Amino acid sequence: VGVMCDWDQATSQTESPSDIDDIYTDIFKSDIPPQDLESYGFPPATATAKSPTSFVAPFAGPSAGPAHAPRYRSGTGPFIALDILTYTNIPKHLYRHDLESFFWVLIWILASFNPKTYEIGWIRSWLDVDLFRIGQEKRQSLMFMSAFDGIIASADEEYSEYFSDWIEDLRSLIAQVNRKYMDFQGDYLGIWRKAKKQGKHQRLQDVEKNVRELVVARESILTYDAFMKCLDEKP
Repeated sequence: VGVMCDWDQATSQTESPSDIDDIYTDIFKSDIPPQDLESYGFPPATATAKSPTSFVAPFAGPSAGPAHAPRYRSGTGPFIALDILTYTNIPKHLYRHDLESFFWVLIWILASFNPKTYEIGWIRSWLDVDLFRIGQEKRQSLMFMSAFDGIIASADEEYSEYFSDWIEDLRSLIAQVNRKYMDFQGDYLGIWRKAKKQGKHQRLQDVEKNVRELVVARESILTYDAFMKCLDEKP
């Protein structure tokens, strides 16, 4: 699943303090144009965005950017974790990204596999040359039940029943992770940007403290133990 999610593999199952520092930095950089990073006190952008591969290769244009970048946005678009798809600046690859990829693979199979003919189809709204648009489509299926129902509407009934508990529990976990990011976007990013530009140091400290707590809370949601419980397995 990791290869489907991103070639830059996760290094561990748990996040260390240094990982949290990176994740904390990445969330602030998630919606800042690469050319503006230095104006917010970050190093210049060096990561490379690549076109999706495998399933979406017929829809994709040539990959762009230097080959020596330390982080990549590559793999099979429909199965890549939302952070990697939607962050403007490519985040560090985390173990939870690979767990999330398993969920998207499961949804793809559930929605398109025909157990009588053993054929796998596709989810058309997830086939796009633009990885960000794929991420937005997938995010809708987490935020709105009607969007999710639309994706799995064609699933084989017997097959769907077999996986239904797994699907609902995993979707709940990943939706919780996504909500933390949306809370950051709605509650903190605008305030932080303004305080940064105006040099309001106390305001910055307050916001950054709250965001760090949000990041720590988010990284405690989609863990290996929580993931295995969704599959009715002992960690």
